Amino acid sequence: MTKLLKDKNDYFFVNIIEFIGKNKIRAIYNSEQGYGGIAIFNIKTGNIKTELKTDFRIMYIYDNYIYGDNSKYFDDNSATKYYIANRKTGKILHTTENRTINSTKSPNKSFNNGKFFWIENNGNFIVEDIYNNTTKCLGTIKDNEFFTKYMVLNMKAKNENEFYIVYSKDWPITKRNEFDGTQSNLFIVKYTKQS
Repeated sequence: MTKLLKDKNDYFFVNIIEFIGKNKIRAIYNSEQGYGGIAIFNIKTGNIKTELKTDFRIMYIYDNYIYGDNSKYFDDNSATKYYIANRKTGKILHTTENRTINSTKSPNKSFNNGKFFWIENNGNFIVEDIYNNTTKCLGTIKDNEFFTKYMVLNMKAKNENEFYIVYSKDWPITKRNEFDGTQSNLFIVKYTKQS
């Protein structure tokens, strides 16, 4: 797989996104130096077919679009630009200079349909529309049963009115500084915007 790298001293992460046949997977890869691509791996033969190369780190694929940023060293908080590109060609369709999420240290981020969603530690549910360069608070989580008790391990926003948070019974907020990445005893809570 190192043939995907521009520099043999570089390294990368691979995320499987699709099983496309016997012994074949489609995967996103991102290098430490901030470029990426999509490739098909044949597990049996070892052959690799590159479908697409990008000059930015791929974060998400949604429908016919690729979303990425210019962060390096796998540090989401180092990004200053975000990109939307065509899924088939890799051509950049939109670039934005991010203003808010870059300063947010929270790992509780979700990307959907051209918008960044994230949850601040105080419970504010924020959306940043990268097409229009607007940021707004959609509301604040009023949940003393889960949000104020457990660490947020992951989140996914369906839209501005509905999102889901993954918690673990093993990781209360009091152990935030001890978190080692272990995810066990997970449960998911659905949140909806109250009118």
